[in-house]
Amino acid sequence: MAKESSFPDFDEFDSWIKRVQPVRSPLVVRYRKGGDGQDYALPGSQVSVPVGGYFQAGASRWSGAAATSGGFSVALAQPFAGSPLVVVTPVYTQPLFTGVFLLASPQAYQIELHWWALSAISELHVHWLAFGPGAV
Repeated sequence: MAKESSFPDFDEFDSWIKRVQPVRSPLVVRYRKGGDGQDYALPGSQVSVPVGGYFQAGASRWSGAAATSGGFSVALAQPFAGSPLVVVTPVYTQPLFTGVFLLASPQAYQIELHWWALSAISELHVHWLAFGPGAV
C-alpha cells in the first residue's frame, strides 16, 4: 500500500493546474480508411495514418415554426483543409422524445444539417463531432 505522504495534497495540485495553459494538441488517430487523404468525407479503401488532423465538437440548435423537416448550417470555429468526417446526434426536441433522422453534409468551413421528424417539432438540439485534415 502506498504511503499517504507519497500523494500530493489537493492544494498543491490545484495551484499547479491553475498555471497550465490550454494548448492546441490534436487527439491521435492511428488509423483512417477512406477515399482521399485530404477529403476525409469521401468513401474508399485508401488506408492511412492521418497527420495533422484534429477534432472539433459542438452543440447546435434549430427552432422555428412547427415542421416535419428542415435544415440549418453550423459554422466551424476553424476551417479544415478538406471535408471532415461528421457524427451528429439529436439530444432534444420540442415536443419531447420525437424521433428525428439527421443527414450531415460536411464542408471544410461548415456543416449543413438536414433533419426529418416523425411529427412536427418546433425545436431541435444536436451534438456533433467533426474530424478532418489540418487547418487551412
